[in-house]
Amino acid sequence: MNKKFLSAILFGALMVSSTGTFVSCKDYDDDIDRIDNTLNDLKSKLDALQTKIDAGKYITNVTTTADGITITLSDGTSYPITNGKPGEPGAAGDKIEINEDGYFVINDKPTEWMAVKKDQLGQVVKIKTPTVSEDGCWVFYDEKGEAHPTTIKVAPVTAVQNPDKSWTLTVYAADGSAQTIKLPTAASMITEAEVLGYLYVSTSAYTSDGVWYPIVDGVENNRNIPYNFSIVGNLTTDQNDWNKETGVKKLVKGQALSTIASYRSNLMVRIAPATLDASELSFSLVNSKLESAPLVLGTPVAYEGLLTRAAVSGNGLWQIPVSTVEGKTYKDEAAYIAQFEVAGANNNGTTYSNQIAFALREEGGFATNFDLTFDRDASMSLTTGLQDNYNVELNKASTVNFDTPANVYDAHIHFTEADVIRWGIVYNGGTEFTVTKLADQITVPQITATVHYVTLDGEVHKEPINIKPAKVNANITELAKNTILVKADNNKNNFTAALKPMFDNLGTTATTLWRADVFSQTVELFKVKSGDEVYDTSMGTGAGQIVVTYDKAALGEINTIKVALDAANTLSRFENYYVLINYNDKNGEVLSTLKVPFNIAIPAITSLLNKEKVVFNGTNNGTGVLNEKDLNAAGDAIYSLKYAFVGQLADAFADNTTMTFAVDPNQKIKVDGVDKAMNTLVTVNNASEKTASIQLTDKKNAYNKSISMIVKDAKYLGRYAYTADEMKTAAFTMTIVSPIERGTLEAVGGVINVVATEDGKARISESDLVAKTYAGIAYKIFKDKFVSGNNTATEWTSPYIKADAEFKSTNENVFTLGEVKAATKDDKGNVTPGYVVVNPMNVAYEDAVPVKITVADAWGYKKEVTINVKVSPKK
Repeated sequence: MNKKFLSAILFGALMVSSTGTFVSCKDYDDDIDRIDNTLNDLKSKLDALQTKIDAGKYITNVTTTADGITITLSDGTSYPITNGKPGEPGAAGDKIEINEDGYFVINDKPTEWMAVKKDQLGQVVKIKTPTVSEDGCWVFYDEKGEAHPTTIKVAPVTAVQNPDKSWTLTVYAADGSAQTIKLPTAASMITEAEVLGYLYVSTSAYTSDGVWYPIVDGVENNRNIPYNFSIVGNLTTDQNDWNKETGVKKLVKGQALSTIASYRSNLMVRIAPATLDASELSFSLVNSKLESAPLVLGTPVAYEGLLTRAAVSGNGLWQIPVSTVEGKTYKDEAAYIAQFEVAGANNNGTTYSNQIAFALREEGGFATNFDLTFDRDASMSLTTGLQDNYNVELNKASTVNFDTPANVYDAHIHFTEADVIRWGIVYNGGTEFTVTKLADQITVPQITATVHYVTLDGEVHKEPINIKPAKVNANITELAKNTILVKADNNKNNFTAALKPMFDNLGTTATTLWRADVFSQTVELFKVKSGDEVYDTSMGTGAGQIVVTYDKAALGEINTIKVALDAANTLSRFENYYVLINYNDKNGEVLSTLKVPFNIAIPAITSLLNKEKVVFNGTNNGTGVLNEKDLNAAGDAIYSLKYAFVGQLADAFADNTTMTFAVDPNQKIKVDGVDKAMNTLVTVNNASEKTASIQLTDKKNAYNKSISMIVKDAKYLGRYAYTADEMKTAAFTMTIVSPIERGTLEAVGGVINVVATEDGKARISESDLVAKTYAGIAYKIFKDKFVSGNNTATEWTSPYIKADAEFKSTNENVFTLGEVKAATKDDKGNVTPGYVVVNPMNVAYEDAVPVKITVADAWGYKKEVTINVKVSPKK
């Protein structure tokens, strides 16, 4: 390549620009001054572009700019490549694409050179992509592969479209070398395409027992697609009259009017790779001679059914709209059918007809298998009816509705000139119209129009329709959303809403007219759409669900409304609802519409389990102290949960509210070094009752351990089930302890001083000790309760003590401890407290000896303390 030329164009790559001017190959000198050292920058961008292509991205657009070309990829990134020094205009790049006729177009200017053409047999021949001569000019090729040099100068950067619709980006360096990147398009990236059949859609959605059933899509796996058609004969009077109208599709003798049986007129196609944006592809249906069927395929639309709702079909499924070619004429029906079938005669004189196989073909060349056929079904309807009554809103576009829109060749609506003026009708001659005003506030509005339309059987129809604009003084007024917090007393399950927002929308004059004209109201309840639902679900008049009442007997005097739940309602607290109220005049015309949104809620489960402060101290971690009311003869360690909550679980089980307590099955603790499930050590008695209690079935290993408690299967008022997440919020822990074991036992003054008696004995008396429960309540460890007139106590006043305390000296060289004595009283009622005998062994000198005292409670738990005891000889 000419070095001078190359030096002049080495600036291309980074911001590809193309201005589209053809320059003689001899005009190089002016370019030399524009040489700059930008090759490193260029290489960086080209490498980045190549990395994107290697990662599966593809080109979506090539555009020329004032100083270059911009490449846009499928991920939205773009790569501008310009020529020249920064801040200065650069030399243009070249954008060479292929037009519909197969010719190369350079910068929007067609050339005489073809990229693709058909040979004598009708087969498509791809012609060699143009190259660059040593002089830096384009060289084109014919179908024989022979070169044809031109004098069209090549830009430093070129983007050339290939016959398969991909692009080749080339950047030339000063040494004559070139860096080339092939830029695939969506069409050139296709690896597989398959027609699954045609899409069908159910035409209705309905409710059953308050359950919403959305519209369902499906694919009819049928590659033999039925169709029907008619051929226009000699034009009738009606058809000639139709042709005289302005702006209509004309009818011509021999014209084919056709429909296909695809319901929604969509083929369902799977295209791989699934990441391709097929909306950029252009398809047609062709036979094995690559002749097109008389059908038009529209832009593919991502299938938004069960698997994806993405803009690009994540599952590779696409809908391709199908319509028939309009305006072509045929000799007769056989000529039209011949596009889909091959007819012939057998040797015996009989005839046969074979269906022609078609494939789905992308304009870049990729095609599916030839496995689609079309079969005429003369029973398929080619006509339709239309809706004849329309209730429309002011200033809102409305459209004439046909029963089978696909069977309408063309249609428009006619209004009288007087009606256009009277009702302010705006329409464009088609089937869409808008009523912009009412004649007055009293006259019942009704407009008669005529719909002119031609069906696919060639018949011309003129049918009247009635249009009734709503007598609305204002659009729908939507009030603020309210929440009904459900209570046991159904008289409290309501809210009151002021109508001021509606009257504000109406305005002073319209409100006066509204109050004068309002006669009745209709109430309808709706469930708000959610998820994949398409429409809000009507729940009828709301009978059995809600009751709407007013603050005045006469509608014209109302200022507020009350929306109340019916006692037998089945509304879900997980849905949103609204009441739609139409206020009507005496003729049933709507004066205004009020939308009142609401939802229902129930109290939080934690509000039903109001924790006692003395148990939980404001946390979720409670301490349950065993008490005498739960004490049984067996000494089972049982704690009633009612003592842990305010009102003793009255709220939790009020008005048929149900709740089940359980030990968290996932909780484990170590027992002798082995993991044990807590619910094997602890039982919940009467778990679904307000008498629920926690029992330590393993009294040793579950004692004084944090027990994770959960609530399950809770239902407010017996109707509204709490969710698993809601029940999680009610979880709490309980640590069960003995009031004795967790209490205190101390010596008065810290040390017990005893003096040997005359017989050499001493004693530790009740008065020497202070015993208190966990709650700080004093109790006596020696028997202190007198029964049956005995002078010696036989029981303990504290219900928690069932056995004598044990006393043991730690140094029996000093003293030993003898029998435990109960309290006694004399005939006068004077009580001598209980005591334990101290037997001094050697009291020549005083010495303090630790004494171990063990008090066992009614549950078998023991309070063990060591107290110093000093025995002094009698002085």
